Amino acid sequence: VPGTSRTSDPFGMAVAEVPRTLREEMDIVSRLLNVEALQGQNLEAKPGLTEQISQRETLEKILTNFAALKTIIDRENRIFRGSLETTLPDYQGVNRYIFFKGLLKSMVLKLETLYGFLATANEVSEDDLVRKMIELNLAKENEMIKGLTLRDVTVFFKALYDKNSPIFILLTLFDEFESNLPHRDILSADAHPFSTLYKETEEPSDGLSTLDESNSRMEIRAPEAVKLPSSEGEESTSDVREGADGDSVQVREDRTQSETTSGGDARGANPT
Repeated sequence: VPGTSRTSDPFGMAVAEVPRTLREEMDIVSRLLNVEALQGQNLEAKPGLTEQISQRETLEKILTNFAALKTIIDRENRIFRGSLETTLPDYQGVNRYIFFKGLLKSMVLKLETLYGFLATANEVSEDDLVRKMIELNLAKENEMIKGLTLRDVTVFFKALYDKNSPIFILLTLFDEFESNLPHRDILSADAHPFSTLYKETEEPSDGLSTLDESNSRMEIRAPEAVKLPSSEGEESTSDVREGADGDSVQVREDRTQSETTSGGDARGANPT
């Protein structure tokens, strides 16, 4: 199957071994989702994807949340300045999908470290805040906007890190899709979630780098409740954001235990 190579020559395995910043990961995710297929979600034209009604419904949800995630990322990029020219690995087919899934998981780990900082942050100067963003590998030097405030970073964080955010919904839907595959083997499957977005060529894919494959195998748990100090000194456990349909959605953190992703019961790696 084109695009399923897990090994390339040893020199090719050096792709992206340096961990990316959160900003770089967001940029790549947005670019991978910048495809015409998200404008018209015609799954009926994808014969390999519609044999089972359950898979078709899962894919419809995945496409909806692809679009929602791109909207949020493109909006929340406002805390960064300038533009990036991040190098995209030449992954195709299922390797592109596995790479994307790993990017989402890596983003979650960085957002968790940001949560740890925001949960105790109070009256941080702009210089200290920027220094912390670099230390947490959110961005590189000179990439944050001038006049960055704690509120700016908090709004950015809340838009991405919530159990009902597209990131966690997508990771759960990916698990659901893969669990319904024959033998639960995404590598030998005829289709995967990115089959709806890209028309593949017969060219072989680059093998996944050690970093990208490792990211995809991490187990990630959605947060139970995100509690941050409000401007009045009280803990805030709700957020209002734009839903996938453009309406405002009030998110309350009083729901039942969240589902895990990657089929695990807990996170398999600690944020670094």
